[in-house]
Amino acid sequence: MATNNQITTPNKFIQMPIENLTGKGLNSTDKIIYSQIYTMLNIVDVCFMSNAKLAEGVEVTTRSVSRSISKLRDVGLINVEIIYKKDSKEIEKRYITLSTKMSRGCGRTYPYPTTKLSTPYDKNVQDKRLSNRLFNKEEEEESALKFYKSVWPELNKVLKRKLINLIKEYGQDLFNHAVNVAASNGVTVQTSFSYLSKILKDWQKHNVTDVKSADAYMNSRNKSTITNRKVNKKKSVKESLPNWARDDYKPPKEHIDASKKAELQQQLKDM
Repeated sequence: MATNNQITTPNKFIQMPIENLTGKGLNSTDKIIYSQIYTMLNIVDVCFMSNAKLAEGVEVTTRSVSRSISKLRDVGLINVEIIYKKDSKEIEKRYITLSTKMSRGCGRTYPYPTTKLSTPYDKNVQDKRLSNRLFNKEEEEESALKFYKSVWPELNKVLKRKLINLIKEYGQDLFNHAVNVAASNGVTVQTSFSYLSKILKDWQKHNVTDVKSADAYMNSRNKSTITNRKVNKKKSVKESLPNWARDDYKPPKEHIDASKKAELQQQLKDM
């Protein structure tokens, strides 16, 4: 695991302190660049990302980053310290820190990102930090797939995302019930998504909204299938093969009387 000193870019998310950025004539690129800087300061106290690194994270040009940094400095949001190589005009390092001028009304100053607040965050408040929300989302997804994984433990990220989408579309209860039906029918993990998707769509088509109505529909469909099989069986007529077509068939011996036999023998002699 990387230490703070080894982290060079935000790798999961960035933070955007909205109140710092309003009313300053900033465009969306300026705000995102500031958010990257703010997030880095929250991690390692100083932002030393190059324009190229900042541009890579936002998918803009380095020229756009340069303009944004100049604007952020001009409006008093950041300080830029440039260190040149000895006896040269070539830049060796650049450090970006937050300006102490970040205030808004009545002399209120916003805390530095790494400043510890005197009042800790309440875990139950709605405005949780993004990291907590991401963690909770992963926990919720794991919980949603718990029953599925009890049947088919192995699943990759692509399959996981597809299954989560099924749960969102059809609901947890129906999804779990469909998993139970699939397991009862010996469905494998390779065909599980296809089977679940098909059965859930079929239930939706027939106005199945809960487990009880799903069972009622499945029982009705199974009875109908059994009835149709019986009807088809009665309609089928078994045809018997003629004697000459059987494997053990032996043709009957033909009886020839004496006069007929003598006549045939005479014909053979004449030939």
